[in-house]
Amino acid sequence: MALIVVGGLLVVSLSPLVLVGLHGGSADWARVAEIYQALAVLVAALALVGVMVQLNLQRQETRASRLETHKNLHQQLRLLAMEDPLYMACWGTFEMGQATTFDQKRQFQYLNLLFLSWLTSQRVGLPTWDLHVVLPGLFAGESGRNYWRLCRDIWSSTYTAPPEKALFDLIDAEYQKAVLAGEPRTTDELLEAMRHTQGEAPLRPR
Repeated sequence: MALIVVGGLLVVSLSPLVLVGLHGGSADWARVAEIYQALAVLVAALALVGVMVQLNLQRQETRASRLETHKNLHQQLRLLAMEDPLYMACWGTFEMGQATTFDQKRQFQYLNLLFLSWLTSQRVGLPTWDLHVVLPGLFAGESGRNYWRLCRDIWSSTYTAPPEKALFDLIDAEYQKAVLAGEPRTTDELLEAMRHTQGEAPLRPR
């Protein structure tokens, strides 16, 4: 756009000389003035369009920066709650359903951050891991099912853009498969299974 405007200014500036040269030094100056005015209007219009485009880009960049700042703040608040029961108690029972113990609430907060990371990746076109492999294991446990059961309607009504809707459909399809497959495993059962698989001492939540 800047090159177009600069080129237009050059055309406007040199057009009288060009026209005089084409007519052997004797040009119709009234006609030259008309052409000059038309070119000046065109350049002014292009300059105005350029300013509008620049302002729109700045507005989008400012909004993106604010959203990123808000997202980082939200994440830090959840991380603080995951680290300290005192901060977790400030959330009360908000969005946590049957999560009553500190460990259950930490799991819920962690899952929220995990799902939101997938959402961000989907929005910007980055890989979201192989969710066809990850989600069946996640929904095999009660914490994963409890999270999606509580947040499903929020996702469905909030994230409606095509990339977001595609992610929702994928997650929900895997959730429905897990529900049809049977009851979920508790956290203690999953930790015990990990102990046998890894040959380590029993794993216990904090």
